[in-house]
Amino acid sequence: MVEIVHKPLKEIVIIDYSYYPKPEDLAEDMAMVMKMGQAIALLWTEGVVFLPAMASMDSEKMSEEFLNGRSYWHSVTFSLMPTYSENLRVRGVEVPVVNVTHNATMREVARWLKTKAATPS
Repeated sequence: MVEIVHKPLKEIVIIDYSYYPKPEDLAEDMAMVMKMGQAIALLWTEGVVFLPAMASMDSEKMSEEFLNGRSYWHSVTFSLMPTYSENLRVRGVEVPVVNVTHNATMREVARWLKTKAATPS
């Protein structure tokens, strides 16, 4: 019999974050990146649209941190967006938005980001 173990993250360390006053401003920057060939999908939950940039797991130290329940995010760009939409259209480009409401960790991140929108860095 196989034992199934769920070991959720204990901590997410966000090094830097950038708040955009309007979701369209965030989408406009993402559209530019998409035009350069990079695939991007924004995440949405709790009235926040965001894009995390997670640290690479290519070092032994980072892998160890992850196995110990800690994830490092280099940065998160975000904006408040009260209502979910499947995409944000800017300059003829549709930036996809994925509803991650089903993910408890992402909901916690969004709630934390909301507090940062009130007092941007």
